[in-house]
Amino acid sequence: IRRQYEGKDQKISIVFVYPKIRILDGQNAKRFVKELRSLKLPPNVKLAGEPVIYADILGLLERDTPIALGISVMTVFLLVLWHFKRLDHALWVHAPFVVGVLWMEGMMGAAGLKYNFLNMVIVPSILGVGIDNGIYIFDRYRERKSENFFETMRKSLKGVLLSSATNISGFASLMFASHVGVASMGKLGFFGFLSCLLGSVFFVPALIEFFELKYAHLFRRNAKV
Repeated sequence: IRRQYEGKDQKISIVFVYPKIRILDGQNAKRFVKELRSLKLPPNVKLAGEPVIYADILGLLERDTPIALGISVMTVFLLVLWHFKRLDHALWVHAPFVVGVLWMEGMMGAAGLKYNFLNMVIVPSILGVGIDNGIYIFDRYRERKSENFFETMRKSLKGVLLSSATNISGFASLMFASHVGVASMGKLGFFGFLSCLLGSVFFVPALIEFFELKYAHLFRRNAKV
């Protein structure tokens, strides 16, 4: 038994360190690895194991995720701006996503759900779906100038409801997974897609109708209700 832990010079080459805290908690893992790395060990001693890898992955995610999300948001915004050619129209298209994210954060707080390195991969998908809903609604609304406002919303919201419902049902099924990480992905996806859908169906049309009556020139169409 001793030999498997000895090096060529017959000295102990491996030491196992077991923490008393729950290592699956990300904050505990980072604190544990930080304490190990603060020890004055010889230069030829290397730290390895699941806690070290886990802590390093969390550190990379905390550093790179805001950058990746920022690049994603900026790229999507520039594409939408290029399509509509107007800053105010691009902002209207982003309204469902902004409202959806705020509502999603509220749902997460109520459910006690936090971000982790598994469910964070769902956020760009929520961004894409939220922007898609805004494009569908506002593009049809802007092009159907002779159509009644409620008729335009009724026709455009059918596609939004169907496309969002498929995403919501898919992630809702993951909520019942036995794996905690997969279940958190399902919950975040469910909250995010549902929030963007509610923002697209209720908040944005009401906001457009309100501003259309007062500032019809912003939409380049006659104010008809």
